Amino acid sequence: MALARGLISYAPAVIIPRLVTLLQVTLLTRLIAPAEFGTFVLLVTLGDALDALCCNWIRVVLARFGAGQSRDTLAEEAGRSVLQFLAVTLGIALPAAAVTACWQHVDALPFFLCLAAYLITNGTTRLTLTVLSVRGQKLPFFVVEAVRTIGGFAGVMGLAWSGTTTHYAPLMAAMNVAAALAAVIGLSQAFRGLGFRRPLHWAPDRVNYILPLLAGTAVSVMLGSSDRFVIETFAGPAALATYAASVMLARQPLEFLFSVVNVRTFPELMATFETEGPKAAGERMGDLLSIMALLTCPAAIGLALVAEPLAATFLTPAYVGPARFIIPLGAMAGLMIGFKTFVFDQVLHMRKAIWGNTLMVLPVMLIGVVLSGFLASRIGGVGCVIGLLVQSGLALAVSMVQAVRLLPIVPHRADLARIGLMCAAMTVAVSAALALLADYPAALRLGCAVLIGGGSYAAAALALKPGPVRDLLPVRVKAA
Repeated sequence: MALARGLISYAPAVIIPRLVTLLQVTLLTRLIAPAEFGTFVLLVTLGDALDALCCNWIRVVLARFGAGQSRDTLAEEAGRSVLQFLAVTLGIALPAAAVTACWQHVDALPFFLCLAAYLITNGTTRLTLTVLSVRGQKLPFFVVEAVRTIGGFAGVMGLAWSGTTTHYAPLMAAMNVAAALAAVIGLSQAFRGLGFRRPLHWAPDRVNYILPLLAGTAVSVMLGSSDRFVIETFAGPAALATYAASVMLARQPLEFLFSVVNVRTFPELMATFETEGPKAAGERMGDLLSIMALLTCPAAIGLALVAEPLAATFLTPAYVGPARFIIPLGAMAGLMIGFKTFVFDQVLHMRKAIWGNTLMVLPVMLIGVVLSGFLASRIGGVGCVIGLLVQSGLALAVSMVQAVRLLPIVPHRADLARIGLMCAAMTVAVSAALALLADYPAALRLGCAVLIGGGSYAAAALALKPGPVRDLLPVRVKAA
């Protein structure tokens, strides 16, 4: 119950940014030119990638070694993290941003200024969120994330909707101002009652813990963002705009489901492995497989089925043609990356075997990048997402093989078979509905498909009752 309460407490901070991002993407495609929207997306993607590569390890180390410590120890950990963040941002992240800006298809100076501001403001905010999370400060955590996300959305959409500007630089400035305000609030709340304590030492003994984190982060960034860099490089910002909007519709719902479930399951799995051993952890991994399949497989299949009305409802006509093909492939790629990251990679964390997976996935990433670039230069976004799909499938296969070798995972085959039948029933129902409603407006077709798909899946779930569904039903229903 404590884990469930924790999930409920932090769920808004997980859900709101994804919903707001999805809404912002769909609205901006209607308000600014594709090239400007593509550059805007590229800036956010690059900012998040550079922040992850340079600074994510600082936050992970703070969470790992600050949790459960006394106020004085946490204050020292937080002070060390702040100084590390400043040193890494000034010495590595900003120079890397300058070099990256020179490679783009737009003027380097405004691009660099936007990227530098994004790195500083959002990096500071994320660091304060880590401190607040370690301290268990749920309300300030939510407030800071809400100011950053909703404030940025309001500023960007206010400028774009009013027609004041449609250039990417002022829009990014509005987003960065909101992030800066969130950073100020976050700093005031994170160090309130804690104080800033200068570290007595720099903990060089943690190098063996940090190096695998850096390598694993590099792999995650490439798997999550390389497709957008490739499409921009080989096809330009306008093609990136179409691709990013389509992939966002395909992957955001899946990322939301995977992330929300992971908030609860990750600490529980780690605790099970440490306290009850590999056998019990393998059984819990079987439960996780069933839960993730129950939630995410119908979502991915549904996104593929409604790709055309979904694109026509949320995107402008110029985006719809490629989106019809990008959304189904992007959804399948998102499903595979989700199972790799949030299911099978859990075993690697239990066994502390991150290095092996990183080395094995590196060739897969290179294959995916080369294939995506080759296809993107010839058929644009559709070619890029084909490369992403191949890359995702190979990466999932690598993690699956490693996980099975490292832990005795016990899949619930009967449950997985029932979930497969439920997905098949949903597919038949949605396909029939879309065929009957072919001449109706896209929004109506989409709404009906969602209702019929959800209803048929729920009806099949009640009829077949896989394990996760039985666990959610009232006791009197289970007894019957």
